[in-house]
Amino acid sequence: ADLDFLARARVHTLEALTFSTNIVEIISGGSYEATIMPNIFEHLWFLALIMQVYLVFYVVMGLVKKIANPKNSDRIAAIVCFIIAVISYVIMALIGGKYQEYTRAYFGPDSHLWSFFLGASLALLLKSFNGVKLVFKKWVNYLGVVVCGGLIVYLGIITTFESTDTFVYI
Repeated sequence: ADLDFLARARVHTLEALTFSTNIVEIISGGSYEATIMPNIFEHLWFLALIMQVYLVFYVVMGLVKKIANPKNSDRIAAIVCFIIAVISYVIMALIGGKYQEYTRAYFGPDSHLWSFFLGASLALLLKSFNGVKLVFKKWVNYLGVVVCGGLIVYLGIITTFESTDTFVYI
């Protein structure tokens, strides 16, 4: 068994170096929680996922910059990012919810694009308002931090975990 582990370590090292750990887990039908012979680089699946998201983002932004008018490119990029975010969220909901393919939803880059692209769309939207100056007093910023922090604490208090993959609100 020790030799099997060492033989698989070479393959796992190659997966980690090529940022494909998550894709290999999906193809092999692996589960993050149930492995008999552990992948020593299994936790690098998220780094692989992030690299894949950056690659998709780079391609999308490159296409938008080539196609769009330079004056409106930030707004168009924001819209494209928002559309990708919505599509990715629907994919995640279908794969993980309706079809209950939890491993696929967990490791899949297409089901994780939504959060990155939603943030990118908001950032690009704010950037497109470069001529508009938003002036807030300091107390408004502090109030925003307190409200967001309070909401996080509140959600943490009312959420209870019934199993490893479900939660309910009281």
